[in-house]
Amino acid sequence: MSQLTVRGVSPRVNKLLRRLSAQKSQTLNATALEALERGLGVQKDRRKYRDLSAYAGAWTAEEYEEFEKNTQLLNR
Repeated sequence: MSQLTVRGVSPRVNKLLRRLSAQKSQTLNATALEALERGLGVQKDRRKYRDLSAYAGAWTAEEYEEFEKNTQLLNR
């Protein structure tokens, strides 16, 4: 990992970063890294999903029709 020193941080940004850091109970460095990643659009998704929402709406129309055709017997 690279080291980076950021100079010229405005008092407002400093205050907000420190407040957010305290709210999240994490280091100032971790909070600043998350803010940089989010701002640059390279944020890692740290949430863990335990459902099937990633698959919702993933079928094509043809796949849906095939599924419906193949499961008609179950609906009787």
